[in-house]
Amino acid sequence: MAESDFPNSTLNEKLLHQKVGMEDRESEAQYASYQRPSLRDITTREFYQKEGWFEGLCEALFKIKGRNVTIGSEVYNGVIHFISCLFCLAVVPQQLSGAGYNNKNTAVAVALSSGLGSICCGLFANLPFVLAPPTAVTIFQSVYLQQNNIGPREGNYGVIISGALLMLVGWRPLGNLIKQLIPLPIQVGTVVGVGLLTTLAGSTEINFVIGGTYKILRMGHISQEIVIAFFGVIIICVAMRYHIKGSFCLAVIFCSILWWLYDNSFPSDVFSVPTVTTATFSDEVDNSHLPLLTVDLLFLYVLYLNGLVNSLSSLAVLTREDGATPRGRWVFILSGFFTVCGGLISSAPILVSPESSAAIKEGAKTGLSALVAGVLFLFAAFLGPLFERVPAAGTSPVLIMIGLILFQNVNRIDWRNVADAAPAFVVLFYIPFTYSIIQGVILGYIMYLSITICTGEALENLLVLYLHYFPNMEEKLARSPFLARYLPPHVELDVESGVKMVNETSGLITEESGSNRRQSVSRDGTGDISPHPFPASSANRRASRAYAIRTQSDIDVLAGAQGAVQPSFGGDMEGPSTLSGRRKSRLDSAAPEFSTHFNLFDEDTGTETAVTPSKRNASTNNNDDGYLGI
Repeated sequence: MAESDFPNSTLNEKLLHQKVGMEDRESEAQYASYQRPSLRDITTREFYQKEGWFEGLCEALFKIKGRNVTIGSEVYNGVIHFISCLFCLAVVPQQLSGAGYNNKNTAVAVALSSGLGSICCGLFANLPFVLAPPTAVTIFQSVYLQQNNIGPREGNYGVIISGALLMLVGWRPLGNLIKQLIPLPIQVGTVVGVGLLTTLAGSTEINFVIGGTYKILRMGHISQEIVIAFFGVIIICVAMRYHIKGSFCLAVIFCSILWWLYDNSFPSDVFSVPTVTTATFSDEVDNSHLPLLTVDLLFLYVLYLNGLVNSLSSLAVLTREDGATPRGRWVFILSGFFTVCGGLISSAPILVSPESSAAIKEGAKTGLSALVAGVLFLFAAFLGPLFERVPAAGTSPVLIMIGLILFQNVNRIDWRNVADAAPAFVVLFYIPFTYSIIQGVILGYIMYLSITICTGEALENLLVLYLHYFPNMEEKLARSPFLARYLPPHVELDVESGVKMVNETSGLITEESGSNRRQSVSRDGTGDISPHPFPASSANRRASRAYAIRTQSDIDVLAGAQGAVQPSFGGDMEGPSTLSGRRKSRLDSAAPEFSTHFNLFDEDTGTETAVTPSKRNASTNNNDDGYLGI
């Protein structure tokens, strides 16, 4: 296969390619000689008169053979996409109804905007990502509108303006700059805080948590609605435990049927011709809350997409050598465009759905799966009356479980390091208790900047950002005695050698070469190897980081690093030969189902820390409903 068709970034991903597709070597020669139809070819009439024109059309649009999948498997994965994301057609209208939105119109608007957005994402980006309203963002939008006593008109304005600004983030330089201005503690604190806010919204929706007289919150009276909802929570947990696809959808269906039986309120109509009510705009808009709503939504979009797109791309083994997602800028542009379209028809913001990972884990790799899911969403628009009657007992289990899943991001923070722990805790604590994302984030930034300024890391991080855009200025800055102390203490080594590893489980021989890559190693001999542009700063030497060791050159550098950093795989390092053997034994387990242990020595505190990243990709959650660490 061509290297561009399999842009692997790690040895584990290469092993995964070989394990999943054992016939890759046999098909390489065939695909190399295969003349893939061009986009110009499919615009001619003669193309559709040939036999096998449909396969050629799919190959021209989606590179089916280039990504080693079949049309049938991608159609099947598209159905999984749809089933995993179907619950949003019930949850989103239920949440926005509290802010004055019409349930039926919102369900139809979400189905149409999600369907068209997923189709365009498949055609233009050729990525297996479904575009649908994220539940956490929708809940924030609804809570903000209710808290400030404003209605759908102001909400539509905020969605449209924030969507237009999101399209600008698709411009790569601006997107990279914004991403680097959001430090890890603020990212984690925001995601976990939104998760807690989502769980609180699900609990108050069924009156399980209510306002107290002498307490801020208290437990409500146990009712049939609460019992049914917690049956749904148990269904989701069991389905996730056994990796059953569409666990959220199963809970919504089960709890809705139970409530309809109890309340004798079955929907009278199921099908209807979808009608779209466009948003109304007038001069009677409360502009005082609009700027804050727009900024809040845009911050959530950027935070959400930056983490999720990279996680999904890595999970699908589509990430390039430089860490970029192929056609990733189209994801931001399309999300912004269909968010604007959604605002015009009173829908929620349309972003990449985290449930896309359910189909990706089944092997989805092309935009054909997203296109199939989009077509099914368009058909679901005819079920507006059914989604309108979904009760709160059917949607609250999903909200409670989304909070649980997003809470798993707390393991990305080293809570023993107060410089990271304090800002993250401030953000995640004050977002749910103030019902405001922007207030929690501002408090977190104040805490983060105060700590970094007092410790000197603020100037160091600023220089790292400056040198990222102006790398030629490093030598000039190094002449300053004051600034030289805060420059990233690293040197670049050309990694030319590679190492061949034999996987005893599969019998495959894998060569990991670093000839096209440059690794960064600190001058002070610590041997830190990190994926960041300037990795050897003190902020990046924290014990919570997992350092990649990819080539024999890296092993040799670490072996002679005066014992400052001691990475080991299941035990302590006894020497270079032992480390190489431990590295080999780590690769013997099938990727990505492996567990790696690191013993890292923190030179700032003088302590040794054991780090164990989670199974699979460090940014993914091991369940088939697809929520990823953001």
